[in-house]
Amino acid sequence: MRIIGGHYRGAILTAPTGEQTRPTLDRVRENLFNILGNAPYVQRIMGGHVMDIFAGSGALGLEAYSRGATHITFVENHPNALLALRQNINKVKAENNTTILKTNASNMPLNTGNFPDIIMMDAPYHKNLHEPTLNSLYENNWIGHKTILVLQQSPTEPLYIPPWTKVVKDKTYGKGTRFIILTVTET
Repeated sequence: MRIIGGHYRGAILTAPTGEQTRPTLDRVRENLFNILGNAPYVQRIMGGHVMDIFAGSGALGLEAYSRGATHITFVENHPNALLALRQNINKVKAENNTTILKTNASNMPLNTGNFPDIIMMDAPYHKNLHEPTLNSLYENNWIGHKTILVLQQSPTEPLYIPPWTKVVKDKTYGKGTRFIILTVTET
């Protein structure tokens, strides 16, 4: 697993030990960032605040950092994943540009700061975590009217679309990964 593009292209990332996480394949992450590297999304990454929920190794957030995001908020609570995440943050010298929230993503704390520009969620597959996590983010002031949501899930899982969003992109890669990009229609 490595960073695909940007300033830290080629940096090898540490994967968490155990079976609690499922890292996004390099080529799938590359396809996602090819989409996000174009208008209108690229403006939200360059100089933006990206949130990586169910962060695991932090590969999605660190890919955004490598491509110009100025701050990444990681949400992760598994000890093995946190260890790998911290190692990976150190590898790309992002300690001053990251925040780690050690919390259950479906029980987010109240946000009193700025809204993230992009929120990426790579929840464990087949655990039905998108709905409670998206609702917790919305209810606790993490989602602004310009926030872009990127959901990753198995193509066989039912898709939860919050009533305050609309789907702008829905793409499946192979048999294993589906990305859904949502924009916010009301806050």
